[in-house]
This record gives sequence, structure tokens and C-alpha cells, in this order.
Amino acid sequence: MIRLFASDMDGTLLNDKGYISDRTINAVKKLQKHGIHIASLPKSIAKQILTVFERHGAFADIATEYGKTSITNKNTLLSYYKNEVFPAVEQDGKVYFRTWHDFAMMVSKVRFFEGKESLLGCETPIYKISTTFFDSDKINALKDNIHGIDQLHTVSTSKNDLEITHVNAQKRTASLQSIS
Repeated sequence: MIRLFASDMDGTLLNDKGYISDRTINAVKKLQKHGIHIASLPKSIAKQILTVFERHGAFADIATEYGKTSITNKNTLLSYYKNEVFPAVEQDGKVYFRTWHDFAMMVSKVRFFEGKESLLGCETPIYKISTTFFDSDKINALKDNIHGIDQLHTVSTSKNDLEITHVNAQKRTASLQSIS
């Protein structure tokens, strides 16, 4: 019997355009309807993370069942990508979006909330919070503050980014827990 579903976010739940397709949303909701737990960040922990992000002036790139979610407005999101994400991925020699159309599609799919309290006060589960800074020293300072919060798993795919999930959201951890 399946009791827990653990999945990678980028390229699995989130497609190559950075959002969850309607087909994937429907599949996840079917799993939940059948009592299968999908690991997410408890709102109390998400609040701690978002508070640390605010102190560091970090943009919170939030993944929920809707895909990319923001607690800011569209202009702030666009500024974040222009000033932090694009310079950072260019420095790393990576391609984040294949075309400007792909970027525009991702932006059009973002679900915006009016501040963190609006997101934290609803039933929408938060699966991952991440950020990118062009200045890697800012990422390191953010990591130092995040490490003080229990029950988190943090990973960086480059010196300029930080991804945060619940410790139980890791596929290996979830698999071991479901076996025992």
C-alpha cells in the first residue's frame, strides 16, 4: 500500500517551464484524495523561513500545488529575475529558460498572494522555498540563518542558489520511513 509520495520538483512536478501542468495537479489531487501524503513544509516552519528571507532581502521563490507561487507582486518578481536570477545563471553558464516566450509563460502561470500571511493563512501546501542571489555571499549568509531552523533540508545546485524543503520531503528519507 502506498502511503507517501515523494518526488523531485524541478523537471518532475514542475515542468521545464517552471510550473505544474493541469495534468500533474490533477494526478497529485487524486493521490491526496486516496489518502496518500505528499510531504510539504508545515506553515509554522514556512513562516520562519519567510521571516529569515525578509531579513536578508531574499526573494522567496515558492513552490506549491499550483506551481510557482509568489507573495510579492509581478513587478517585484520581474525585478528579481532581471537582477538576481538571470545574472546568476549566466555567470554559471546555465540556461534557465530556452526562450523569452518560455519565461513569459512561466510568469503568466505564477499564482500571486498578497503577502506571506495570505499564503500562510490558506490551505495551500508549500513544498519548497528557494532563492537565487547573484552575490554568493548573500546566499551563504542566508544559509547560516536557515540552518538554525529544525526539520529542514537545504541544497544548493550552484553557489548562487538555495532550495529548502522539509527533511521528510527527500525521496531517500521518505522511502526509508515508509519501509520502517
